Amino acid sequence: MYREERLKKLREKMKLSGVKAVIIPSSDPHNSEYIHPHWQARKWFSGFGGSAGTLVVTLEESGLWTDFRYYIEAEESLKGSEIKLFRDGLPGVLTVSEFLLERCNHGDVVAFDGTLISTKDYKDYKIKFSNKGVMIDHNFNPVEGLWIDRPEGSNTKLYELDTTYTGESRESKLGRVREIMKQKKADYYVISSLADIAWLLNIRGGDIDFTPVIQAYLVVNTSRSILFIDGSKVEAEISTKLELSGVYLKEYDSISEYIKNISSDMTVLYMPESLNCYLSGLIHNDVKVLQENNITADLKAIKNSTEISNIKIAMEKDGVALVRFFKMVFENYRNGEFTEFSLGQKLREFRLGIDGCIDESFAPIVGFTSNGALCHYKAEDGKSKRIAGDGLLLIDSGGQYLYGTTDITRTVSLGRPTVEQILHYTLVLKGHIRLAMAKYPEGTTGGQLDILAREALWNRGLNYGHGTGHGVGYFLGVHEGPQNISSKSFKVPLKPGMITSNEPGLYIEGKHGIRLENLVLTKEWMDGLYQKFFCFETLTLFPFEIDLIDPELLTEEEIQWINSYHSEVLNRLTPFLDSEELKWLEEKCREI
Repeated sequence: MYREERLKKLREKMKLSGVKAVIIPSSDPHNSEYIHPHWQARKWFSGFGGSAGTLVVTLEESGLWTDFRYYIEAEESLKGSEIKLFRDGLPGVLTVSEFLLERCNHGDVVAFDGTLISTKDYKDYKIKFSNKGVMIDHNFNPVEGLWIDRPEGSNTKLYELDTTYTGESRESKLGRVREIMKQKKADYYVISSLADIAWLLNIRGGDIDFTPVIQAYLVVNTSRSILFIDGSKVEAEISTKLELSGVYLKEYDSISEYIKNISSDMTVLYMPESLNCYLSGLIHNDVKVLQENNITADLKAIKNSTEISNIKIAMEKDGVALVRFFKMVFENYRNGEFTEFSLGQKLREFRLGIDGCIDESFAPIVGFTSNGALCHYKAEDGKSKRIAGDGLLLIDSGGQYLYGTTDITRTVSLGRPTVEQILHYTLVLKGHIRLAMAKYPEGTTGGQLDILAREALWNRGLNYGHGTGHGVGYFLGVHEGPQNISSKSFKVPLKPGMITSNEPGLYIEGKHGIRLENLVLTKEWMDGLYQKFFCFETLTLFPFEIDLIDPELLTEEEIQWINSYHSEVLNRLTPFLDSEELKWLEEKCREI
């Protein structure tokens, strides 16, 4: 009943403010993917805890929009409530704007907290709503006065990341940024993205679970930089070092006044997908604005030689943790002592027992049998499935190491697999291998490569609803742009130094889920006719499940790729394993 009571109180507040509908996103003021509990208003009202989703509440009804990853989970979460699920992206499903335009009349007000809505989304809403005379109030805080026990914001300390790990000083990075600003004739560059700020200044923090960032804004001008941050988070020694680099501190909340006071003869650059509409709205109308991709997003996506060397160390460390974990699982699962939740906790212990591992890169997804078909399933203590009997176990997990960020998914067979499971696994693996072996000319985008991962599935009338790959940060966000691999990613070409996931999957509701994920590095392959050609180097080090592979469905080249990959895994991890661990890994890496 908590949802009904909270929605009732929200509607009372809406009536007092003359508001017809409220949009409640999954966001914080920096448009972060993973957010601190303080900002989880959508979850507080709806009960749905997935990382993606938008709640819309009108005076009469409410709806939740989420993508393919959370369709099944959201449906289960919303059971018994008035909130209707809208499966975003499916044919015939109304978008948030379409839903509101059907229900709002001329003069009605749609409201939201402008600090949680990006400038881009605000402009999209404004254009669509104004055509019907629907007004927008972006100063409406839906939880103010209602969420009495709201968690306090994080207060972790900022720390520096040495150039041993970053490979480049912040002075050098700031210099590169200013060169690009000069080319664009920008006087100020406002950075809202926490990962971009962390990368640029070689700083890290712990304000968000799983992502080592600190809550702050950064403004870079032609001669100095201002870091807007809670001063209690910065030790005096680090503050002094930042000032020596030309980075000066101001309190977090003073960003508003600073932006207001930028003089009208200046040019300001910011990313509309990142900067919230409250702050962008404070820029004086006479100031020239450049709304473009974050300069830093493009720079940090291309890892330097130090970062690449370090991430390979991280992969070895991660592979050792996974060998120890999966060995333990295979040797003990028949005892019936494990649940999906307890396995996730065990995996965390194994990772954090590795030198240099600071945290997980996200909460592990552990799905047994039918729960594996829930793409971003979250096992809960006391509610998760016990690991008992035969079935497929899907585990998607990753670590945050000083040496880089890892993200890996493996699906393994506990017990005797079925013919259908072997078929489905092999088809997904074929797609994974075809993408891993791709050779492509300079300028190729993820959208052009996506079909390689899907063709074997498509030939059987099968498909998956998520993208095939996402960028990955260096000891930063496990999801990072600007590149990705999906049917829609035709804007950003893959470039040498970019690290991207390769993760095709297949999800059979009520039966099983399969996803096979490695991280791959784009690198130069050869000088071809008229242009350079690139290829992928697979970075992740852990074997696939040979007992789930049907060799008859693979080409000789695909079999050779698997055997070669397993040989690499074995050679790289052997120095770090004891005799029993090595024996287990040798069996898992046996030739097909």
